[in-house]
Amino acid sequence: MVMPAPLPITPDCSRRDWTVEELALLPDDGNRYEIVDGALLVTPAPTWTHQRAAGELYLLLAPYARRHGMDCLIAPADVPLSRTTVVEPDLFVVPLLPNGSRPRDFAEAGRLELAVEVLS
Repeated sequence: MVMPAPLPITPDCSRRDWTVEELALLPDDGNRYEIVDGALLVTPAPTWTHQRAAGELYLLLAPYARRHGMDCLIAPADVPLSRTTVVEPDLFVVPLLPNGSRPRDFAEAGRLELAVEVLS
């Protein structure tokens, strides 16, 4: 088994060249890692209040999305928008595939219909 080399992370995470491939090497340590235009963003796990708000919004949006040929998902799930931008919206909506099935990942979905960040 080959272990990936540690990534050089500055104390303020200010590297401007983070990629999707590097993001995949970060530890599963309870933090939420996203990259936007190459900048690494690190946030702690959400609070229970935050999760309840996201859950309530999901319960309201999911039936509407289904009726209109869309699929509603809740975090954690990466949405890679480019090689240097990967976000993890709290809740997002993607179109169903032409055959009516749910996409398995963002590459298959192809686009976002809606992305929601719950502020807490």
